[in-house]
Amino acid sequence: MSTVVGVNLLPAEVGKRNQQRKLQAAAGVAGLAVAAGLVALYLVQVGRVNNAKDELATEQAEVDRLRAEVNELAEFSRLRDLLEQVDVATATLLGGEVSAAGVLQDIAAVIPSDASIDSLSVTLLPSETGLGSVVASAESLLGHAPGLERLLIAFERAGGFRDVFSSGSTLDETGIASFTFEFNLSEALLTGRYLNGLPEVLR
Repeated sequence: MSTVVGVNLLPAEVGKRNQQRKLQAAAGVAGLAVAAGLVALYLVQVGRVNNAKDELATEQAEVDRLRAEVNELAEFSRLRDLLEQVDVATATLLGGEVSAAGVLQDIAAVIPSDASIDSLSVTLLPSETGLGSVVASAESLLGHAPGLERLLIAFERAGGFRDVFSSGSTLDETGIASFTFEFNLSEALLTGRYLNGLPEVLR
């Protein structure tokens, strides 16, 4: 019968050193892993910061663009307010406009065919009696009646004239009546061009 006896030929210190080396190696590997993790985490954070900077720059550019648009719109708003002020002033100053040419056209349309106007004075001055007045001297081939009477009635019935009267008349030997007549101009003769400010064609 034989017996096998195991003998440790390495001193105990050598074993301890080997164990320490293994522990150191393990610690070094762990340290490298931690360092690598920190580096990776740092790189991720740097990437996030750079992305955030890019997003901030993009948003700042958008803010600057919107501010520029707001400034442009503010200028348009000031122009619109100025135009509204001009419209109000125009409506106030020219809202009572009467066309002298329109008055003459209306007179020509109303006067009877048997009468003629020798002279005409038109005053465009708004007052309590109307927007102005007209004084005319005329003749009628049909005398006072029906010539002068028909003329006065025709002017009284016209939409833009009122308070029509004759201030004097004469009749010659042939029956022709010479007379003067007057009337006031009513609001029906207003052009209405400036009631809402400047017309579009004048802006």
